[in-house]
Amino acid sequence: MRTQRTKLPNGMEITAARSEEATLMYGEVSAYIKHGLTLQPGAVVVDVGANIGIFSLWAYDQCDGQIAVYAFEPIPAIYHHLAANFQNIDPKCLKAINVGLSGAPGMARFAYYPNATFASTVYPDSGQADRQLTETLLARSLHQLPPYLAWVRMFPPLVRQPIIKLLARYINQRQFVTCELQTLSQVIHRHQLERIDFLKIDAEKSELDVLRGLEAGDWGKVQQIFAEVHDRDGRLQAVRDLLQQQGFQTIVCEQDPYFADTEIYAVYARR
Repeated sequence: MRTQRTKLPNGMEITAARSEEATLMYGEVSAYIKHGLTLQPGAVVVDVGANIGIFSLWAYDQCDGQIAVYAFEPIPAIYHHLAANFQNIDPKCLKAINVGLSGAPGMARFAYYPNATFASTVYPDSGQADRQLTETLLARSLHQLPPYLAWVRMFPPLVRQPIIKLLARYINQRQFVTCELQTLSQVIHRHQLERIDFLKIDAEKSELDVLRGLEAGDWGKVQQIFAEVHDRDGRLQAVRDLLQQQGFQTIVCEQDPYFADTEIYAVYARR
């Protein structure tokens, strides 16, 4: 298993399969706290789709270690890094759990992308669709490519396009693994959570499944939600409707310009 040591911008030293991927994810997580959402010392945080724990570790730092985090990552190879990072930093406050969250307990077949671990999902697209999206995003972000890909900018457009296609094919190599699923209400009951101050969901097309795993009596325990939502088959509206039905008063849906013309949106909700 590939392991690299890397230092995050906040000074934390962690392990990752790819250090450049960890840095890329770190640059995104602060955007989860906006539109009135907050993180305060003493918060109980549930991190769904935790990957190697970048958001959890950022939240831990923001709260000066006064936090209780329950982080869920189903893919064993990714979970290995998540558990190691939590163990090295503060295993009492940071709990890594090797399951995925969904609408019902069971087992599921996940697509695992070793070269882009954050894309791993129980709802994989066809290989061609994966590559097309990656090509679009690579071409769109040429001015801000991470250092390990910055060399692509050296080539003229006619040469650059075939290189982007090859990179997209490399990035979207995938394997299939079977992982355990639990519901969020099972988690609440098992860990005796009286409240969830912040629920973060970045589960690559499983976001509505995760929310449907909350039983009626547990919804009131959740105070704030950030979710990345893939708007497929009306999923964005379904998420908004569900949150409104469950008493969330402030709901903001927006799309980062980087994801323009894609199905990827951010949803912010609070009571």
